[in-house]
Amino acid sequence: MTLAEELSHYVYSLKYSDIPDNIVHESKKRIIDALGCGIGAFNAEPVKFSRKIAESAEVNMDQLFSEPEGRARLTWLLLSMA
Repeated sequence: MTLAEELSHYVYSLKYSDIPDNIVHESKKRIIDALGCGIGAFNAEPVKFSRKIAESAEVNMDQLFSEPEGRARLTWLLLSMA
């Protein structure tokens, strides 16, 4: 079993009640922070540019995640946005 498969099995079997309260609290803070950053940057020029590229792309989502070429494109896209 690959590491990704092990991790996915662990996450799938995890119950909300198994997660310590401090971890839940800190996770909520990070999610709210990420949403705030996304909302705050929504009209920024780099984000507008990225949306324009994404809207014009013709991507088959099945291929994007399952084929090596698709994963390479996704990796390039994510790295170019960093």
